[in-house]
Amino acid sequence: MNSFPPILSLALFFFAGQTPQSPEPPLPTMVVGNAGSYTVEPGDSLTSVGARLGIPWTSLARSNGLRSDALLRIGQSLDVDNRHIVPAARDDGILINVP
Repeated sequence: MNSFPPILSLALFFFAGQTPQSPEPPLPTMVVGNAGSYTVEPGDSLTSVGARLGIPWTSLARSNGLRSDALLRIGQSLDVDNRHIVPAARDDGILINVP
């Protein structure tokens, strides 16, 4: 006769064949991008700079204290932070990254 309660027996059966997953990589290896500055060149706008650097122009304006309709000056320095966390890859399903 089995000395385990039925639910425990089922749990042991289910998990017995599974191997422990490898640990997730440390957070610093999953961060891409950088923080720095960008010097405005002729023809630049918040939209074009944001598109070139992969950040929304609204974030670029907000982080630099600019209005949405601000005109950029040639040589002006903009603080840029386009760092983001890349989720760890999964091999047992589909990963949907919704920031």
